[in-house]
Amino acid sequence: MTTTTAAPSPSRTPTATPNPPQQDDDATRAPADADAAASPPSVNMAEQYQAIHALLGTLSSSPHAHDMLDLTLAVVSSIDVSKAEESDPVWLLFPGTPGSGKTSTVLLANESPKVRYLDKITEEAFNSAARDAKTGQRATSLLLELDGRCLIVKELVTILGSDPKKVRALFTTLNSVYDGSLNKGGGLSFGTTAAQNATGLISFIACTTRAAYEQHQELLGEIGSRYLVFRVPDLTKERRRAGYRVQKDPKVTARVRALVSVHLAAISAGAVTIPPQWDVWLQVCGELVAQGRRFARTVPGGGRILGDIEEPFRVVTQLRTLLRALTAVRGLLTPGLEELDLIRRVALSTVVPDLASVLEVMRQQPVTAYVEAVVDGAPRCIPLQGTNVATVATALGLDTGAARDRLDKMVTWGLLETVPGAKDKEPGPGRPGAFYRPLETFRAVVFDPPTVLDRRLLDDLPEDRHQGV
Repeated sequence: MTTTTAAPSPSRTPTATPNPPQQDDDATRAPADADAAASPPSVNMAEQYQAIHALLGTLSSSPHAHDMLDLTLAVVSSIDVSKAEESDPVWLLFPGTPGSGKTSTVLLANESPKVRYLDKITEEAFNSAARDAKTGQRATSLLLELDGRCLIVKELVTILGSDPKKVRALFTTLNSVYDGSLNKGGGLSFGTTAAQNATGLISFIACTTRAAYEQHQELLGEIGSRYLVFRVPDLTKERRRAGYRVQKDPKVTARVRALVSVHLAAISAGAVTIPPQWDVWLQVCGELVAQGRRFARTVPGGGRILGDIEEPFRVVTQLRTLLRALTAVRGLLTPGLEELDLIRRVALSTVVPDLASVLEVMRQQPVTAYVEAVVDGAPRCIPLQGTNVATVATALGLDTGAARDRLDKMVTWGLLETVPGAKDKEPGPGRPGAFYRPLETFRAVVFDPPTVLDRRLLDDLPEDRHQGV
């Protein structure tokens, strides 16, 4: 018995045929022959997208596999936009539990000429001082080979678990790679210069475990994070049981890879436009990441201090580029609510892990509390959405002290606020306690479906963005 999971269903304007034909129950299956879809001009992107996800549903019981694949294809395609517009490239990490299907899903794209797949990378691969013993020719930088492509690293765990000095050297080099050029003194030189130079712009995807990702937050904060993050959610019990019934067929996997390669060849993310009414929404997402991606660092004596708050411009550019590419992947010309919602989930995942987990609890298990107020001369109970210590502690397996500390930190960082006098029952002898909710600027991004936001929300952010440091 084979278990399938549903794919997202694009319903806006496709990038190929303006009015796709009505689909019957079999219309989402893949064409009988991959060559039938091999010519990009004849490809109906929306139909091909559905075919890919129909097959993916037979390979995984996880509904998150569909989001991971879409984001993978979007990052691969995004580099065309970044190069054309000379903008910040999109780099994405997939932290998740071992065995959650991260790697197998991401590698469905590795047959595309737009992708360069590696099991592991080292700092020397990008900038080595090595020379050929006979010719004296210097080693070629991997960056030159990758220019205009997406680098996929199967698993960062082995790298992150190595010598801390090597980890630091690699991530420092990756920062330069992100910026599009490497210029490094290479020690002794037998040529005209000791400098090693390479240029090229790439997108980047890597999988890792949550533990390894969380372990290196201080390093990422210190050198400056360039990464967006999609935290792969855990499977429900029902989905986990369904996983035992999935029968993976190598022929189906090969079929999906072939279709993905054809799909990537036909994607033109540059043709996608984002309506201007979504500008503020994207900017609010970027401000949330900036406020929530502060990193604490250890100082001599064992103390810890907060680092600077980054400016939001780079992350807003990354989110915008990722949204355009995701829209193109789904065969559309303009993004809809489904695409915006997935980008919102990326933004919420990109804040530091302990705070990202609280935001996820607030989204999945919102607590309604009430405050008493007088409206038009009459007493009323006003409902509020947020969370409390008990809910966070139970959901994350923390003691109440740790849950309270985490929530209070989010208040200090300018993400949440406390509501004095809020009660968890309407009306009557409620149990007053600490009730937390997002600041008004971020409230809609946390709780509501994507909606057009008022620019005045950005004006409500504190003028001193570094408060609480």
